[in-house]
Amino acid sequence: MNQKIEKTNKRYLDYILAFEKFEFNQLMGILEKLFGSDTKEKKSHLRNLILVALVDGEIDKKELELLKRLSEHLDISKSEFENLIENPHIGDFVVPKDYDDKMLQILDLVSMIIADGKIQDEERDLCRSIALKLNINPKVIDDLLLKVRGDLESGKSKEEVIRSLYKE
Repeated sequence: MNQKIEKTNKRYLDYILAFEKFEFNQLMGILEKLFGSDTKEKKSHLRNLILVALVDGEIDKKELELLKRLSEHLDISKSEFENLIENPHIGDFVVPKDYDDKMLQILDLVSMIIADGKIQDEERDLCRSIALKLNINPKVIDDLLLKVRGDLESGKSKEEVIRSLYKE
């Protein structure tokens, strides 16, 4: 793995662990590095996470809490967040220019899949579709979920599974 991807993965691991533990001061700095000031990209990414959370018909309490906090730290207003929740299918899909940023979004999507403790086929299919839109081979989703399932079945906690995703 090249050095840039390793640095990006470390940066994103810090982000997801902060996200999981609600260490939001640390999270804010990492999010700013990931997205800068590109509001359309931020909204697009949040919208994708909302869609994954909604696949089972509702947003779990933990998923909603994470989405709310993330929206706050992405400087997305409460009304914009509510609009995204109410109308997740409306808006532009923004493809990041950088491959590493695309992969970070993929890892984030997989993390959202396991946030509620359930891995559903519909969630996987949606993430595969998003991967295609990001110009990423959808097999990446299958490979990541296979690893996640194996890790969860072996007794690893969700936090350990998430940590291992971003280290590789």
